[in-house]
Amino acid sequence: MADPLLTVNWVGEILRVRTATGDAVPAGDAVPGGKAEPGGKAADPKDGDGKTAAAEERKPERPLLRGLDLPRNNEKPVLVYFHWPHEDGDRGKRIVKFCGGPLDDEAFVRTAPLFHCVEVNTKDSEANLVAEAKVTTTPALLLCAPDGTIFWRSEDAKVSGKALAAALRKALAEEMPARWAEIEKEMKFQVETLREGKALAARKKWEDAAFALRQVVGSDVRFTGEWEEARTLLREAEAKAEEEAKK
Repeated sequence: MADPLLTVNWVGEILRVRTATGDAVPAGDAVPGGKAEPGGKAADPKDGDGKTAAAEERKPERPLLRGLDLPRNNEKPVLVYFHWPHEDGDRGKRIVKFCGGPLDDEAFVRTAPLFHCVEVNTKDSEANLVAEAKVTTTPALLLCAPDGTIFWRSEDAKVSGKALAAALRKALAEEMPARWAEIEKEMKFQVETLREGKALAARKKWEDAAFALRQVVGSDVRFTGEWEEARTLLREAEAKAEEEAKK
């Protein structure tokens, strides 16, 4: 039976959120992460010193990708996929190949949970916002900070899923080091928890082993060897626990 953790189509996942940039935001109106003030100026969430955290992290050279409907409590970097309808000519054919190629590759699928993923239907989106993002072709992928500022992009339609996954992780580590530090902390947790789960399984404490292993498998950090091993061992522990329950 196919593994449900890896057979969910990535595009199907991101279609849960808005698939177009919507209407252009008039100059001075609200942007992702901010609330419009009287007079049209956007106010960013402030820290305890009255400074804007978003402004401190935002680099001047980074453009802002406007028009995305992002959750207010989102802390993940945002991966934006500029898509084109599959049935629409040569561009659609290129997208079909990309969706069924690198975006369907296991390496990419296991990296995607690190991000809040959004698909943009480029054909039906507001042209001004697509132009602001400097997207000139599809497929295109952009990485943004949670406030919508762009820090990485790719328009390489021939990239492999493995290379794409590695490039995304590298960009995240370099541009959002605090976020990457949290991921590294989770990776260490996986090492320790996997060790605990294996020890419990060795003592045939299957329910306890399964509980520990689920903490690894349920993580958004799925590109590690520990996650892969925990996934395999969890199947065994759950099967053994079920056998014991039937006795």
